Amino acid sequence: KGLTTYTTSQKNGEYCTWAIQINSKDGRIGIVDGIGNVFKLDAARNQFYYENVDGSVFDMTGKKLRVFTPESIEYETKNYSVKAENYSVQATNGSMEIDTMTVDNSTYSQSADSWTVRSSHVEFPS
Repeated sequence: KGLTTYTTSQKNGEYCTWAIQINSKDGRIGIVDGIGNVFKLDAARNQFYYENVDGSVFDMTGKKLRVFTPESIEYETKNYSVKAENYSVQATNGSMEIDTMTVDNSTYSQSADSWTVRSSHVEFPS
């Protein structure tokens, strides 16, 4: 009761098989292809989940969002804004290319084994 499943085959040369399952009793919908891609909606957990065969994951559960991809993530837009109480970046290597940058802080600290600045003008106002 409350469970409906649809499946397809590759008898006519279709690219892949599909299985679609609606579990209205438990509040879940799942879609899986024969390649290994998975999509699910889970109303009981407030979850929207997608995972592809390459290992990339988009998981929005409740008030949390987790995005993972084994290779890269790219954003391209005219304006990009982040608001957060806490912000952390961890990287082995990094670079930034910014034409004009303003940083307003009440406290700023930086530590490094070496630090290089290349500029035609550096100013440290009092």
